[in-house]
Order: sequence, then C-alpha cells, then structure tokens
Amino acid sequence: MAQLSHPKLDCLRNAPTSSLVTGTVVRYLVVDGTYLTSSSLILNGTGANLSSIHLMQGLMRDDDSAIISYIQTKSLSKSITKVGFNSSLIVSHPNLFPQPKSTNTSLVVFNVTSRVATDLISRCFNQASAYEVCLCSQHRVCSKPVPLRI
Repeated sequence: MAQLSHPKLDCLRNAPTSSLVTGTVVRYLVVDGTYLTSSSLILNGTGANLSSIHLMQGLMRDDDSAIISYIQTKSLSKSITKVGFNSSLIVSHPNLFPQPKSTNTSLVVFNVTSRVATDLISRCFNQASAYEVCLCSQHRVCSKPVPLRI
C-alpha cells in the first residue's frame, strides 16, 4: 500500500516521538467524569444506553511487554516468576508458548515472558469482558458491571 504524502504528514513522520509526548503518559482508560463516567461498563440497563455504540477491541501478541520489566536472565522460570506469574505450568508445557530459535537466550526468554504476560494480563480480561457482554445481551440480566481496565 502506498504511503500518503503531504507536507504535514511528512513533518509528523519525521518528528521524534519524544517531541509528540509531553507530561504524563496514560496507558489505561481514565475516568474523566465527561466521556468516561464510571470505572465499570454497566450492562444491566441502569446505565447509559450503549445499544448504538460499537466496540472493537483486540490485542497484539506482545502488547503487555511494555509493562513488564526486561529481566536479564537465561532462565525462563526466573523471568516469569519475577514478573509475578507462576512459571510451573509454562515451563512444564513448552508448547503453550514456544520459544523462538535464536542464539540470544535472554531475548528469547523475554519474548516468551512478554507473550505470557499479554495472555494473562490482557487476553484473559478481554475474553472475560466479551463473554460477560454476550451473556448480558442474551439474557438482559448481568451478574455485575464489567470492570474497565483502568
């Protein structure tokens, strides 16, 4: 696909990313009282009417690598444990998160650790939220508000 060319776009593309970000960087949704008024998505009919709002959410394989630490180790078990997860299941079932072939073992360990983190931090949350929304839509009764990742 050809890249659009325009002087303003070219200027933006050439700008250092550090010049585009000032102040505090927000990684999660922020309840601002105007656009986002609750830390939960209320689906039981008592909240805002969301029937006309379309939501698309997803994630990439390594999305949460930015929020875990890069631990310089060649031990997968140590890396996964250090970022706060139980490594026994991952290490004992290597097909769940296959290790890429590389001579840089510490980078391979970080690669696997970041995929584990993305699955445990984001994928489980996203799938649980989608499941709850489907239940609410189907039965018009929700067990509880779906918490937003804030």
